[in-house]
Amino acid sequence: MSVVIMLLQGAAVLVVPWLVMRYRSAKPLKLIGTIGAAYLLGIVVALVFWGLGKLSSELTLNSDVSEIGSYLAIGIAIPLLLFQSNLKETRKLSKRVLLSFGIVIVSVTVVTAAVYFLFGRNVEDGGILSAMAIGLYTGGTPNLNAIGNIFHLDSTSIGMANLADMMIGGVFYLFLLLACKPLFKRLFKNTKAQAVYYNGGIEAKNSDGENAQNGGIEATAYGAGDTVQSEVNSAQNGCIGETANVGENTQNGGIDTKNTAQKNGFLSKIRYKLTENKKVIRNILIAFLIAVIGAVIGVVIWVIGGSQDGRLFDSLVPSIMITGTILGIAASFNKKIRSVEKSGEAGHYLLLVFSFALAMAVNPENIQDKFLGILALYSVITVGTMIVHVVVSRLFKIDLDCTMVTLTAGLYGPAFVPALTRQLKNDALTLPGLICGSVGYAVGTFLGAGIGLLLF
Repeated sequence: MSVVIMLLQGAAVLVVPWLVMRYRSAKPLKLIGTIGAAYLLGIVVALVFWGLGKLSSELTLNSDVSEIGSYLAIGIAIPLLLFQSNLKETRKLSKRVLLSFGIVIVSVTVVTAAVYFLFGRNVEDGGILSAMAIGLYTGGTPNLNAIGNIFHLDSTSIGMANLADMMIGGVFYLFLLLACKPLFKRLFKNTKAQAVYYNGGIEAKNSDGENAQNGGIEATAYGAGDTVQSEVNSAQNGCIGETANVGENTQNGGIDTKNTAQKNGFLSKIRYKLTENKKVIRNILIAFLIAVIGAVIGVVIWVIGGSQDGRLFDSLVPSIMITGTILGIAASFNKKIRSVEKSGEAGHYLLLVFSFALAMAVNPENIQDKFLGILALYSVITVGTMIVHVVVSRLFKIDLDCTMVTLTAGLYGPAFVPALTRQLKNDALTLPGLICGSVGYAVGTFLGAGIGLLLF
């Protein structure tokens, strides 16, 4: 029976995240986000088997399947997600945007440190959770999970941190969309919006089809902590969106050019998809190789440290996380690697695998007391960061729209920027927000882990 459950568990780890991705446009998934859905489904499975385990010891989940699956998935997901970080684009951001996002990073760091010393150290694993918060609120969910693994935090605690972020994030994002601008409008009444936030000068369309100076990036928000799927406009490589809608048959030497054009268009689409799939597979293999390099480094560190029994994971997992972050950023400077837009989607799928597998490893008996502490810790950090960021931004005379967009890029990552800029009716901030969010992903792990080692 245990072997059957283990096989079903392994299949579920791969299939359930795929189903979440497949039906991400459904209203329930839009409401809670794909990562939130993966965590909730994983927790439901954990609760069901926890209850069944009370009836029979054979009806329990295999913790090794969940933990190994989650480590493997996040080790490959981090480089894939970072491959699309175009840090060179930061040079095109206006000084106001750069200053505003810098204020976000400083606000998160200062507020988190203050909250930790005030009451966070009284929360179990408060230091690690605070370091994770810095990574989360300057980058996103991948940073939070990477830092948790770097500091060897148990799977249940990492899962609770993600659940707390999902609950807080959902409520606070509604505040940003509906109440933030009316609330702070008077405070910022003497500030002027900037005409240009990004010096790329490329006109494009956002996901609603409205013209915006956003550098040609179309972003779709999948949900809390999710990544951004950058889609290339039609006519890329002369293949996507190629159609042969000829209104009437044209006789050219007796040849029906309408049918020929339709056939060529179809073949072009097939060729393009095959080419793109090869590129995605190549990037996945590169990400896997990076994870292997990280694992080898971890094993070497373990051997140098004396090869203590039961301590291999203590060096293996942090090494994979740190190596994946460093080499993922380095690879993003290669245009061939960075330009494969489906890399982000593959990374997002693996992030869902990690989320679902991690949630299945949660022990319901350990949730209640610690979860309330984490929820309180992250709530105070979120609200405190907003207050400090708003006050300092006002002192530097940064306009409210820019203040809100950079705050969203930090607290939520790039996926939530387009919805906010549409709500603000300021599409000129879409691309700057996306770039700031990508920079946050790149620096969040280093910042959180580094400050965690220094202060916590």
